[in-house]
Amino acid sequence: MSESSPFNQDITRSCSDLPLYQGDMTLVPHDGDTRSGTGTINLFCGGAQRHLRVHFDQTDGKSLSTLPRSPDGKFGVGTTLMQVPLASPFFVFVTSGVSTRLIGESQLITADPQVKYRTLELYLLNTLIPEIKTTWTFGDWSATLERTPCSYDLTRVSLPINEINLTHRLVLHRKDGLLFSWGDVQTQVDQFLLFLSFANCSQVIAPISYGRTNGSLEWFRFEAPDRTFPTNRRSWATKLTPQQLEEARECFTKTTENPFWGSIIRRAVSWQTLVDLARYESDEQALFTVQMLLEMLSYVVLVEDAAVLSEDGYSKLPAADRITVLCGYSNQSISVTHGEVEELQAFCASNSIGNTGELIAVLRNKLIHPTKKNREYLARVPSRVRGIAVAAGLQIASLTVLKTIGYRGAYFDTSKHGVAAVPWSR
Repeated sequence: MSESSPFNQDITRSCSDLPLYQGDMTLVPHDGDTRSGTGTINLFCGGAQRHLRVHFDQTDGKSLSTLPRSPDGKFGVGTTLMQVPLASPFFVFVTSGVSTRLIGESQLITADPQVKYRTLELYLLNTLIPEIKTTWTFGDWSATLERTPCSYDLTRVSLPINEINLTHRLVLHRKDGLLFSWGDVQTQVDQFLLFLSFANCSQVIAPISYGRTNGSLEWFRFEAPDRTFPTNRRSWATKLTPQQLEEARECFTKTTENPFWGSIIRRAVSWQTLVDLARYESDEQALFTVQMLLEMLSYVVLVEDAAVLSEDGYSKLPAADRITVLCGYSNQSISVTHGEVEELQAFCASNSIGNTGELIAVLRNKLIHPTKKNREYLARVPSRVRGIAVAAGLQIASLTVLKTIGYRGAYFDTSKHGVAAVPWSR
């Protein structure tokens, strides 16, 4: 914390318990008088918990609050509202109380969303792409993404052991220099983070945001993030230039403005990031999710949009054939190639698996029908083969979305580890 501001200015460092605020704090019970004191707010991210940890020390000499329930019954006993400078009152679930000290947890602490400022800074958690400083313009807005001192890259073998790595700073301002509020820009921010999640193949979150005017802090937003991990996995956007990413972002934004495709793509990106998250714990869970993702995309693309198949015709297709037809929609290869891995080739040959759709569907079907025979089959599947099946499914999904949004530029082929033109533009 600096002497001039109770808000921490040194937040771009790798940790799992990040101090955000230290200064005046007011306890606002659901019923009764307020209590004054000092306190701290930390962003805590552990293996099982993610929250904003609030410490409050009462200093006004009043009797301690009993933390009653709210008269309307909306909030229960042992909860309260708290307030710090600039912020609206925020909810705290009290977990400990000793003498004049309270400790609690909150999920969201924010200033008034109508407050205006000139520049908005968002700090992104555990993000890889873009790999260099990038400036994009869209509509009335200009956005600059720059890497912070705790960023990491694809060449790093040993990833950070701490969970909070605010790797990128996204700076937004209006091109005409006018002031704006969170309400003016929230839609654009959500859209921007959705695209970055698609590009990174993992959820991109901005747990800390600051609104400033001429260097003075006017607004802030702290939010406990969903679980993400430091990752050096490749995605379709790996090694693309800022210009190529911008081309993809423009296509993505235009398409998601359509209500139908917007809902489909948001769900697809959400499931795509769930697949990546599941891979840390279980490739089997990741297989379930990637198959679900491909089923949705194949139905939407082949039945609802292009009308290549009727509902009845689609329902009669085996899961493997649905994936194969979906690959045909975007001219994707269906051959099982992943860096010419001998283990994969041997497995496919011994199990009469001829293409990627069959590889994904066979493994998934064995999992959801756990007979003794299928369990014995799965026990013989090398873990690397399961991982390759998941990676192949993710690439099929990514290319399907890129085809759907009308993108015709380059992408990173995660099976061949190189940049190439998207297959439908060749």
